[in-house]
Amino acid sequence: MTYPPMKDMKDGRNPRYAIIGGGLTGIAAAIACLKHINNPAELWLFEPSGCVSGGIAYGEAAPYHLLNIRAHEVSVIPDQPDDFLVWCLGRLGCGHEESDLKAELSHRFLPRKLLRDYLEDRLNEARLENPHVNIFYVNQSVDTIHPDQAGYHLDVADGDGLSVDKVMLAAGYHRPLSRHRKGLLGPYDRITKDMAAEAQSALLLGTGLSMVDAYLSLREAGYEGVVTALSRRALMPQPHEPVCAPDYELPDLKGLSIRQMTRLVRTEARRLQDAGYGEQAIFRSLRKQARILWQNLDIKQQKRFLRHIKPYWDSFRHRMPTHLRKRLLKDMEKGSLRIERGRITGLDPEKGSVAFRRKGAQPDQKDEQLQSDIIIDCRGHRPNIAHSAVQTLINQGLAFIDDHHLGLKVDQRGAIIKADGTASKDLFALGPLGLGSLFEISGIPEIVSQVNQAAQFLAPKNRLT
Repeated sequence: MTYPPMKDMKDGRNPRYAIIGGGLTGIAAAIACLKHINNPAELWLFEPSGCVSGGIAYGEAAPYHLLNIRAHEVSVIPDQPDDFLVWCLGRLGCGHEESDLKAELSHRFLPRKLLRDYLEDRLNEARLENPHVNIFYVNQSVDTIHPDQAGYHLDVADGDGLSVDKVMLAAGYHRPLSRHRKGLLGPYDRITKDMAAEAQSALLLGTGLSMVDAYLSLREAGYEGVVTALSRRALMPQPHEPVCAPDYELPDLKGLSIRQMTRLVRTEARRLQDAGYGEQAIFRSLRKQARILWQNLDIKQQKRFLRHIKPYWDSFRHRMPTHLRKRLLKDMEKGSLRIERGRITGLDPEKGSVAFRRKGAQPDQKDEQLQSDIIIDCRGHRPNIAHSAVQTLINQGLAFIDDHHLGLKVDQRGAIIKADGTASKDLFALGPLGLGSLFEISGIPEIVSQVNQAAQFLAPKNRLT
């Protein structure tokens, strides 16, 4: 990786693009820029961890943490949907002609660490294939962003700052609360064998995919006691189905209310079950329509969805590998995993104490208490609008928080919506930062599609041949 001096070259320099964040979104954006920019340019990728490797979900995963989608569904190359699978075969020294092995791996849920290596390889390949763009990696954080004559000036920690023409925010998800609370672990914090041996109890806050990862980490470290998982609705991720209805498409849902859509989905689910299929095909079809449907809802309907429907959407949309679901259900039967349903009302991790109100509790009932030696916060990640660079844009009126306080107001390709309601031409917030505006923007296919739209828009139109 190259770390050049942080100084401005205002006279006669090439166009300069900045990507802030080196997680999945940032790497995918860099690959897209290297694909679409065919003129002399500089691409600056800022990642304070010093490791451009896929962020929280992929860069910090252990070998036993698996992807929650099958190998053939992963790709950072838009026109090659099974590129990750092809890469995996290459790592094994096999070619495309190995049809039996390809068919075997195609439906496997592979370790997330492999995706980190895949992202690094594809980024390096894109860099070598584009002689016009010089890419610089900077292991520092961008503290503030201010408009200047060139476009924007980035104030960088421990550096001289840098003027750039275009900015792509790819800050991803905010670090868990555990990073700021003594006694509270995050789902990807290391659990040592000594910690596991000394603990008599373990409590997981949340029952989604991060809970599954944390549970595996506890068991891998040697913890043999009971694990309690607590969430408001006690919904675990549904398992992937072995067979999905082929070529299934939902009817057009545009113009329907939340209630009407829910009724239609339930009717279609029953119809599929009668045909011998599960409901996963419905959610695959819904995923294709999700962004348009979301933007066609008024704010009141969107809030209603977030409050009442989204937890169930997440359970069916973000699924876990079937064998892991079976393992968790078996442990629940044995009593080594308990799922509690209740709303957290108090948290004191230093004392190992969590207060919660059980679903259906009477008004005069007191909150219940849980004591635990290990508490892991698995309540999911929120878009990182607390990032200092994002906050400076908000404070200057250059970016605006969406109506649900989930991220920033952006258009389909991630362009930040300005005060006058128009989309910026040089300032973008990509991936999860657009969650409140676009809703379905956390999956790999949606992120890859968006960053390529953004890069294509930002690339100079007078291309070299």
